Amino acid sequence: MIVKNLTGAGGMRMTNALYNVFAQDGTNLAIMMRNLVSEPLFGNKGAKFDGSKFQWLGSANQEYSLCTFWHTTQIKNYADLISKPGIVGGISKGSTTDVHARLVNNLLGGQLRLVTGYPGGADINLATERGEVDGRCGWSWSSINATGADWLRDKKISLTIQFGMKKHPDLPHIPLVRDLVTDPEDKKALDVHLSAQVYGRPFATGPKVPADRAAALRNAFWATMTDPVFLADAKKRRIQIDASSGEEVAKLVKAVYAMPPEIIKRAHIAGTSSNRTKVSKAVVPVET
Repeated sequence: MIVKNLTGAGGMRMTNALYNVFAQDGTNLAIMMRNLVSEPLFGNKGAKFDGSKFQWLGSANQEYSLCTFWHTTQIKNYADLISKPGIVGGISKGSTTDVHARLVNNLLGGQLRLVTGYPGGADINLATERGEVDGRCGWSWSSINATGADWLRDKKISLTIQFGMKKHPDLPHIPLVRDLVTDPEDKKALDVHLSAQVYGRPFATGPKVPADRAAALRNAFWATMTDPVFLADAKKRRIQIDASSGEEVAKLVKAVYAMPPEIIKRAHIAGTSSNRTKVSKAVVPVET
């Protein structure tokens, strides 16, 4: 296997290529940006795919994302998140970092300012350390444990709110966004975004890959996710595995695509509207 990081538009370039450009023979697999799966429903003209037609191999983990803030800032908990202004870093308009920041403002009345355009999460973390931003939203608990464990240990970051269909077992004390949104229609719209947390690390191949090859890949994926040696190695590397099968992921994606248009529209506005969010472009020096 050859691993390639195909960057561009927060993962959109890779997703479009898997659907339209890469060979449809089972030799191209991708780990998807979960938040992009619903972009065609939101009218994103840059999304040249139908998320329900990918051949889903499965998901390596169910994700729980958080809004975290550096220890020197004034935001320490959920009450501060809603009542005090803060600056968070983002990647692109459709990315989890940007969407979750807007959800805080649009559905909960937060006062977050968004500085977007960082190449990736690691760049936002560096910007946080430098004091360019106060923190970030859309940071998965699994990633925090894998790449920010020292920050947790040394209490360098505050955890303020979590995004998921339910609370993570490790985080019973951190408020869940779904419990805080009281309007029934807003909650339905929120679930459009939160469903992507359930298939948090999804793997897929192209829509026209022959069924027998797609099935072989799906079976191999599940055999890996349940292999004792793999699981032991993942644990050693502090990588969380809470796998879903390809059938489960496909069912979830199709359920989102079947949601009523008015709910999809409401979800789109909640996740993209900047009426309550001041947005700035990140200035990121590029070194060659």
